[in-house]
Amino acid sequence: MTSCLKHVFFLFCFFTITSFCKTNYNKNICDKKLHEDKWTWAYKKVFSDSECLYNKNLDGISFFKEDIKRFSQIIFSWNSARPKVGGFLFHIKTKNAKSKKWSDWHKMFYWGSACQRSYYGSNSSSDYIHVRLETGLNNLSEAFKVIIEPCGGADLGLIKSVCACISDFNKFKPDIIDSKLLNLKSVHIKDVPKISQRLLDHKESSRICSPTSCSMLLGFFNKYFTDALSFTDSVFDPALGSDGSYGNWCFNVAEVYCRSGGKVLCHVSRMNGFIDLYEKLLEGFPVIVSVRGKLEGGQKEYNSGHLIVVVGWDFISKSVICHDPAFYTNESTFVKYKLKTFLDCWGNSNKLAYVANFNL
Repeated sequence: MTSCLKHVFFLFCFFTITSFCKTNYNKNICDKKLHEDKWTWAYKKVFSDSECLYNKNLDGISFFKEDIKRFSQIIFSWNSARPKVGGFLFHIKTKNAKSKKWSDWHKMFYWGSACQRSYYGSNSSSDYIHVRLETGLNNLSEAFKVIIEPCGGADLGLIKSVCACISDFNKFKPDIIDSKLLNLKSVHIKDVPKISQRLLDHKESSRICSPTSCSMLLGFFNKYFTDALSFTDSVFDPALGSDGSYGNWCFNVAEVYCRSGGKVLCHVSRMNGFIDLYEKLLEGFPVIVSVRGKLEGGQKEYNSGHLIVVVGWDFISKSVICHDPAFYTNESTFVKYKLKTFLDCWGNSNKLAYVANFNL
């Protein structure tokens, strides 16, 4: 880390407000045992208008949490208007739970007015792989620190929220289909657009499921048509994959905030189980999830992962109601997946989700 960045860290650890809101899943319909079985947790900070005004004059923002559940993976995401000039550089480091030593800094993202990219890097403590930091199952961490550094005159006051989702993969368990799941009452969010990625006039229409799903989500929140092509071009990551990718989770959720005009907060998270997902539906919000493998009734086998929008649960058919952008017409994107095949494929993606709600 540069001497300038060191100065930023020590200065803003003390002066940037870093109160955290721990995501409280399973608060209504889960029993005590499900709380004890948690394997993933999300820490979020939403900056007030006065805090954003204060941050505007800073040379860096820090986001940190110590003495938390031990974790083997962390996913960091943010919501911000895109800077008109320059960009933001994101760094992260973690504290080893055994040695109590801090790792070296990883560079995560550059996200700016004219370009963006993720990074890959390794050190003796962990690997940073474009969208996530991995410590290893036998090398857990117990704290994290993130620095957001402005470059080229970018305005830090634009940063509205940050989120760190930590997970301990030693504790990961597949969902068990029991009477509690099978007897959940039906819920269906009906005002979500249906968009086929295959109908979009894009040379990479076969691999733009994430921006297409985000465009459906935005259509629900904004109540008007979202330009899925424009959204797609705005989330391209030239560093992810051999030919670049439109599926960078963090760029996609950041763009949801941008395209909503700041009225929708969206972060990347893992979920403890289907109950977490169901409760978001009960709150009235669709959820984007990643699935992987053979989804029975799906358009194809999704061996490389695939993003779809979950809009409901059908008690009668015991099915998860989805808008799957892989189908070749807008109407055919509406599909019901049986609970077992959905849970299997969602579990193959380690229960990843884009979680959105109104910025109140």
